[in-house]
Amino acid sequence: MSDNYFAHQELVKKTKVLVSDVLRNSARMFDRHVGLFYKKRVNDGMIEYTPIQINRAGMADNWGVIICFHYLDNERRHKIPVHFEVETKTGSGTLTDDQINWRDFNINFGVWWFENRDENILMEQIKTKAKTSGLMISEVNFGTRK
Repeated sequence: MSDNYFAHQELVKKTKVLVSDVLRNSARMFDRHVGLFYKKRVNDGMIEYTPIQINRAGMADNWGVIICFHYLDNERRHKIPVHFEVETKTGSGTLTDDQINWRDFNINFGVWWFENRDENILMEQIKTKAKTSGLMISEVNFGTRK
């Protein structure tokens, strides 16, 4: 495996750790696996491998949900779960045509889509996106994690 692969995986890991630390009470971030995998099957004593396509080419590396609030006035607010996608790029990596199509598809549906080259800049982009959307990132506990 190349150094680019390890650098990419390290950036994904750092990003997930930072999101879980900074937005601990309001966000969850998950990996997405894309590619062709093989399922092992025994048929009449013969071992066969059936190809299975997992997700679509161009899908972002990570996805997640942030719980935000939209305030109607000082007393009433709506809790809004916001879906976000994060495509991680290292070095001089650029988006492929499939990734550009996936980005445009998500943006058309109002999904927050980010290109991640530095985990700290990504956190600022998430906070800025919430602010410009008129939302406030929740401080309410998302789940059982403390």
